Formats: sequence, C-alpha cells, structure tokens
Amino acid sequence: MRPEAKPVFSDADLNTFKSTVPLALKKPWDGEQENLSTINSEPEVPNVLAGEQSNPEPAEPKSPGIRYKLVVDGPWGETTLRQTDDPFDLRAAGLDIDTIPKSDADDGPPPIIEITSWARGQLKGKWLSPVEWEKALEDIDDKIQKPTTLDEIYLREVTDTKMIVHSPLLLEVIRQTVEYYPSQNLTGDTIIFDEPYRCLVHHFQDFEAQYQRAVAEEKNNSNDLTRQLKKHIEVLLEFIRPFEKKLKSVQSRLDKKAPTIRFEDVWWILRPGSFAYFLHEDKWIGCVIMSVKWKVKSNISKWNIWVWFLDEYWQDSGPCKLERVFKKLYIPTFEGERAIHDLPIVPQSFHDKTDDGERLATIEARSEKRLKILRNRNMQVMHSGRTLDTDDDEKGERNLTAPVIADDMIGQSSNVLPSSNWVFTVPFITRDKTAVDAQRENMGLRGIRVPEYHEVDIFQPEKVTKKHLFLLLPKIAAFAPDTKSWHIVHVDNVEFMDGNSSRAKLVIEDSNIDIIRALCSPILSGKQSWSPDFIRSKGEGVVILLHGPPGVGKTYTVEVTALTSGRPLLSLTIADLGTKEETIEEKLSQWLSLAERWRAVLLIDEADIFLERRKHTDLARNGIVSAFLRKMEYFRGVLFLTTNRVGHIDEAFLSRAQLIIGYKPLDQQKRKKIWEGFFEKLANERKGKIRVGNAAKRYVLEDEEILKAEWNGREIRNALYTAISLAQYEARDDDEGEETLVESEHFRRVLKVSEQFRQYYNSIKHDTSSSRARDLYGRNDDYWTEEKDEE
Repeated sequence: MRPEAKPVFSDADLNTFKSTVPLALKKPWDGEQENLSTINSEPEVPNVLAGEQSNPEPAEPKSPGIRYKLVVDGPWGETTLRQTDDPFDLRAAGLDIDTIPKSDADDGPPPIIEITSWARGQLKGKWLSPVEWEKALEDIDDKIQKPTTLDEIYLREVTDTKMIVHSPLLLEVIRQTVEYYPSQNLTGDTIIFDEPYRCLVHHFQDFEAQYQRAVAEEKNNSNDLTRQLKKHIEVLLEFIRPFEKKLKSVQSRLDKKAPTIRFEDVWWILRPGSFAYFLHEDKWIGCVIMSVKWKVKSNISKWNIWVWFLDEYWQDSGPCKLERVFKKLYIPTFEGERAIHDLPIVPQSFHDKTDDGERLATIEARSEKRLKILRNRNMQVMHSGRTLDTDDDEKGERNLTAPVIADDMIGQSSNVLPSSNWVFTVPFITRDKTAVDAQRENMGLRGIRVPEYHEVDIFQPEKVTKKHLFLLLPKIAAFAPDTKSWHIVHVDNVEFMDGNSSRAKLVIEDSNIDIIRALCSPILSGKQSWSPDFIRSKGEGVVILLHGPPGVGKTYTVEVTALTSGRPLLSLTIADLGTKEETIEEKLSQWLSLAERWRAVLLIDEADIFLERRKHTDLARNGIVSAFLRKMEYFRGVLFLTTNRVGHIDEAFLSRAQLIIGYKPLDQQKRKKIWEGFFEKLANERKGKIRVGNAAKRYVLEDEEILKAEWNGREIRNALYTAISLAQYEARDDDEGEETLVESEHFRRVLKVSEQFRQYYNSIKHDTSSSRARDLYGRNDDYWTEEKDEE
C-alpha cells in the first residue's frame, strides 16, 4: 500500500504563498545553462514553508493550461514554426504537417506546462539522401534563410518530445512528491521531462493523492490560490492519464503468481531510485537503479540501465569511506513475456517476496564480513575458489586455495592489482565536492537529488545502515604470500582463520622453542616491546638466525611460528630481492614495510647469499651486505634468516641477531618424530581416502635398510609423497571412493631410486659429506657428535 501523500501546503502556507509567488516566470525554456551553485538546491522562489514574505506581484493575465510547440532543426539551425493550444502528435500522424493546428497561440504568460517537439526538416526543393542530409546538418550555414512557415519545409523525423513545467505551484508539487528519481533534474525555474514522462507516470497515484488534498483544501478555504493549485495538478493528471492507463495490462501480468513482463514494459518495474538485485558474473549484487532508457541501434532494441552501488576508498589520512560506483547493464530485446526473475536485474520488492528475504540476508552477511576485514585494515584469511582477476583478452580467473592477506588500502594505493571486471570507476559522482558538480554538468546530471549513502566512514559503525550493507560490493584486494601475487577475490570465497594449530610439531629442543616464542610474541600480537637501544626506532624488531644442514627443520620452525601465532608468513628468496646493488635496497624496504604493516613473520631463506662476508675486492657485494645491515637495524618486525653456510656470513651481522640457533643433523629418534608427524597429518586430512598400512609404518620406522639412508626431513616428506603417488597410480582403476593403501613395497621402490642416486653422487666426489660441509659450506656437522662424546 502506498503511503498517504503529504500535503504540499498548509492553509497558512497557502495564504502566504498567494502573495509571494508570481504566476509568470521566465520565457519558455531556451537551453540557457543554470549556475552550478544551484545543484541540489531549490528553485529561486520564496520558501513559503519557512514563512518567507515578499511584496505582492501585480495581477497577471490568465496562464493557458497546455501549449504545444514545434521546433524544427535543419541546415539553418533551429527555428520555432508553430505554437498552439491544440494538441498534435507528428509521430502518430506519420509526419503529416496537415495534422498540426493552423493557428498560433497568442503571446502571453507561459503555460502551466508546455509540450515541445523537436523535428528535423529540409527546405522544399531537392530531396537530400541520408548521407547528404547528415552532411548538411554538420555544416550549419548562417546564410541560409530560416523558414518561417511549415509550408516551406519537409519533415524528415521527430527526434524528441519533452514536457516543460512552468507553473510555480506545480513545480512545488512535483518537488514535494518526487523525492528521489535519479537522472531527473528537479531544480531551476522549470522542470523538463522526456517523453513518455516515466517519472510522472511512476508517481501518478501520488499526484492523484495530492489532487484530492487540493480539492479538500479548496472546499475548506476557497480562494484564487487554492483553485489554481487544484487546476494545475488537474492539468498535469489529465495529460499523463492516457500514459498511465496503458499500464493496466502490465499490472495484470505483475499480479500473477509468477509475474511476467513484456520487453517494452520493462521500464515500469525498474523505477529509478528503487533498490534492485543485478547479476554480475553469476553473483547477485544489491544496487540502486539510476536510469532506464530504450535504445535502438541497427534496428535492434535494448534497454540501457545505469545502476549504482557502493565500494570503499581509503583517504590518505587513513579513514575508509564508502563511495558510489556505477555500472551499465543491458536487457536485449525478447519476444512475448518473460518471468521477472529471469531478468539480469530484478527489483528487490519483487524478489524478497519469493524467498522470505534469504538473498537479502546473504548479501547483508557478506557485507558484514567485508566490513570486518576492512576495519582490521589488513587480515589474513583463507581463500578457496576462483579469483576475480581478468587479463586483457579473456577471463584470467584462477583457482586459489591458500592463505591470503586482505588489504584494500595497499592494493588500491600501490597500483599492484590485476585487471578485473569487479573494479568499477566513479564516472558521475567523485569524492571532491567541486568535481561532483563538474562531473554532473559534463554528464547532463545537474540538479539530481541523491541520498547520502556515500562518504560514510566505516570506522563509525553506528552510521552504517542495512542499506549500506545491501549496496556494498563483495570484493576484496588480497595478496597471496605463496605466489607473491595480488588478486581481486570475492568475499564469499574467504573464511576467517584460526591462528592456533596444535597439530604442528617441531623437532627442536623445547627450550629453543620457548625462546623463539618469547621474542616473537610481543611484536606479532601487536604489543609494544621494550628496546634497549638509546636511539629511537632502532632495534625495535627481532632478528633470528637459524643454521644447520639441509632438511633439519629450519624453515619449518619459521612456518610453525607463523601458523601458531596466526600471522602471515612472507618467505623471500633471491628471486624476490634480486642481486643488483642499486635495486636490492629498494625491494628490501618494500618487503620490510609490508611485513611491519601486516605483522607478518618475514623469512629470508639462504640468507648467506645476501650476508656473505665482505671483501675489500668486491665493492658491490659489500654494498649489498651494508644495505641489509642498515635496514635490519630499523626493522620493527620479526625477521628469520636461515642458512646452511653459517661460516660464510659476515660477522657484523652475527652481532645484530638477537638469537642464533644451530640445528643438529637428525638422529633416528627425530626422524621417527617426523615420520609420525606426517602420518598424523595424512590421517587427519585424508581419512578414508589414503592410509599407510601398519607394515609400511614399521618398515620406515624400524627396518635397518631404510634407517641406513639417514634421510633428512625434506627427503622423508618427498619419500612419503612419492610412495602415496605410486599407490594412487596403481589403484587408478579401483572404484571411486575406495581407500588407497600405501604399502611397504611402495617405500622400498622409493628407497631404491634414492640410494642409486646417492651412490652415483658420492662416486664423483672425493670427500665425505662432513668434509664438504666444513670446507665448502662453512659448517661443522661433526661438532654435535663431538659435543655428545665429550659429555
């Protein structure tokens, strides 16, 4: 049920307005541009509702109801060839000039409303071809004498018909009734409506209610003004009524249990200013309809629909606010009737009746999720699904199942985001007030009223309404640490992560684990830790060096530290930093800055490449080491460095690390823990799908043949993965869903291949692994055995 129309004027207002508003305004609309300062302002008439007074105007001649006007455009420019108080319709008459009333209207005050038709014509004589005609229009010739009568021209087409409202009383009624109708200018001394006057038809019942109010006011307080008010509304209603009557058959289709619509009637349900759902790449998004226009090109009809919705932008000072973004939709022509719910844009009022608000609740929930992420400024979340990235030629979406760091602020400001169909521009309304007016002027949107849904600070939750949630775009800029790449992702594809992982197990000594966690915890949790340095901002971070032979758990220690603290892990290699002295410092600064912002655990693997002992003969190498040392001292995060060549690292660095931990080569007990850890992980993640048999477990844990191999942790992982792959390959013809069993034979085959390579590798070396570690890598693997013997 429509709300009761509010009265335009009270009795007191009418008495005041009677002496303040002249019946005649400026001459009919002539294309003059209004000043930009009038945007979203009321017309320059006294504000009678506020009680403004002015001196009474002299009596004016009676204003006609409707005046019809014909303006003809040709090589001479534009000229008005007929003004009459009698109606005519050139389109319906097939451009027959004889259907136009012969008599011109007398000069006098402007009418209540004016209906102006623009047509294209040419002087009688030689008939121009379409090409010649278009060229003639482009080359306006001031020397051509303008026609003064219709008898001098042929009409080629009617290009436009508009209603121009002149009556100040009717202008005020319209402004009070039409509160928000995007693309309709409601300011100025006149209001112009394009045929078929959809804005007025959409509000027809509201105008009828205003008319009934005016009738009642006239009965209670009959005077010239109340009679004029009633008359002017009546003139508008009688002109619009034929357009409104055509909608009765449309309404009957809409009242069906499964409502349908014809192509030509789509505009009626897509009322500008109303809320709707539109389909974008198979996802429903909430929007506000801005404009609906019928376009015909190459004899193919379609509806062009502009909608707006909300996205966020970050100001330089930090606040995150909502702004409008726009998109153009199309509904191509279709035959007969179509179900409304099959359209790519569906009014919210229609859809919410069919699913009890389920879609609305889903959209609001995902917007709450996005706001939670935005209010954290950056957050590590788990992404599962396809990204929203695209490349230039085709969809470049990719599957991504991995932790990502959601950070719209960095994504937007750093020009790092890939192209995406989910990044929309702001062509009409910008963030700057002056630019807003300029953009509206350029796009022909001057005077449009818009509700204040934009410029809302998301860090003020009390200002974020359900409507904001409905309109918020469901996409996020996210960085994938595993691939070092930025993506646009959908909110539905991300889930919040649990930072506690009790399943992650380390094989280093408990005392070392405690020290690592004690050093990292204050920084990773966002707490301010004490710095022993007297220089401010220096020494506020933590640098930990982990050294030892390959595969003993150095990198895994860092990974588990990040996992159990719930913080992202940024793992850098030479590929991420480069080796050129002139660029390495800049890249290192960028990564250190991101690590601080995200409170991430930063890992530089094989750090000896960058921190190798300086030499007098290698100035470039010295510059790289110096850059690292300088940046590390002012880094305020957690930095892990790993190396299996600790003897090659510059001594200046060793004094700058808060903690240095050496990892012993694995013994049988540690290998057993690693195997058992992998078996537990497999059982938790692939229960019922893959299982390692008990005999196979005994083989890898106890058999002398495999114990002699002395595999390190990475080799154990690779052996298990290869054995599982073998088992799955052999079971490829089994029924789907049947459990794959990994047996001892699979591990024997892996061991055989591994030992063959090891024997070959040792045959081309003239030393042992221990001597190579000492002589080539600056590492003494025998130290730990010697230490144990001394004990």
